[in-house]
Amino acid sequence: GGLDLAAGAGVWHVSNGGTRLIGDIEAFETANDPDAFEGTQWKDQACEEDPSQGFTAGPESNPYHLTALTGSTVLVGDAAGNTVLSVEKNGTVDWVAVLTPPTDGNGYRFLKTAENDPNIDCYVQPVPTSVAIGPDGDYFVGELTGAPAIPGWSRIWRIESGATNVVCPSPQCTMFADGL
Repeated sequence: GGLDLAAGAGVWHVSNGGTRLIGDIEAFETANDPDAFEGTQWKDQACEEDPSQGFTAGPESNPYHLTALTGSTVLVGDAAGNTVLSVEKNGTVDWVAVLTPPTDGNGYRFLKTAENDPNIDCYVQPVPTSVAIGPDGDYFVGELTGAPAIPGWSRIWRIESGATNVVCPSPQCTMFADGL
């Protein structure tokens, strides 16, 4: 998991009582914050501020679920980062896909305004909570929506095997199921 500003977020190898940091997700999220700065750039970092929960404006990370892609690579559903990441045994971290908020007829579903600026729109966040590899090698990513979790707004994405740096939806990342 990750604390405020992604502190401590990482993928660790644990064996025989020893631990070793394999993928420094905190450093990656701090340097890149893909849901804020890649693709449609839908998220404003100010939307992460929540004094009641101890979060300040900026990048956030919560590596929530991972699955082995190969013997040296895992896919990570980063719940607070709204991304799917790849982490290699050699320490390389990259984003596979950035999820975008659920939409209504007028665009992204609106949640609130930023705590520190009522002119910044904060949208319902697409929170990846599961990652699986399908029989054809494609990646399936299940999401919940960020608070409030509204029934019917969650989706499952299908990302083409080998895809990197894609935004969902796109030709390489399609909605497999919605209305969940």
